[in-house]
Amino acid sequence: MVPCGVAPFLNRLRQPAVVPDARSSVHVWFTCEALMRLRRKVTVTALSAAVVSAAALVPSPAAAAGGSHPVAEIRPGGDIGEEDCTEWDSDGLLLIDLVGIPDPVVAGEWAEFTYRITNTYEEPVDELYTFVALGAYDTNDGADIETAGQWWDGEAWVGTEGDEGTGGYFGHTGPLLPGQSAEARMRVRVDKAAPERALGTAGMMGTHGNGGGLCQSTVDDLEFDVAAADSGRRGQALPGPAGAAAP
Repeated sequence: MVPCGVAPFLNRLRQPAVVPDARSSVHVWFTCEALMRLRRKVTVTALSAAVVSAAALVPSPAAAAGGSHPVAEIRPGGDIGEEDCTEWDSDGLLLIDLVGIPDPVVAGEWAEFTYRITNTYEEPVDELYTFVALGAYDTNDGADIETAGQWWDGEAWVGTEGDEGTGGYFGHTGPLLPGQSAEARMRVRVDKAAPERALGTAGMMGTHGNGGGLCQSTVDDLEFDVAAADSGRRGQALPGPAGAAAP
């Protein structure tokens, strides 16, 4: 059985292949409460000013200070099953940003940005598991628009969908100190037939296993403006945490 609210959310994000199942060992885990906290309405005009985080996350003092640790790389693979999770918590306090999404993303063209996850715990972590689902829809009728998402795994551009062997997570970090971030290059392409009044969607999740059976996830989402291929509008990086120029 798919948990409440998950299927419509993933369908909107064009992620039909990774659907969490409470009976399986594949734990891409969204709860009803977490998804309700995510829901917000973002207009096209508001997106031109900033993309607002859906969750109220309170970073640790070390994370707030920032910049004191080198940025690590997100690696391919990572099996959440190795954490032997017996308890799941959706109230994680990780920071997850998509940095440098162009405003707007032009339909039919690849738009690059950075996926960034930050350890906001007070102690080091051995590993964080990273998830993203990218999509788009027509704001006139709600119809989904074909969207492709890829990330650079160090050797080639590969799909962001993850697979059954990784529980749907596209990658994982190595050890991170408090306040330290890990990043991955990403790109998204919305179908060139997308209409002018379209919005792109991104659902992000990071999961930490404490080694004692507890796995804690942070879930966030955002929407971004999509310009029709023949509109003449070109993308520029948004200011702010979710749209600053990529490093």
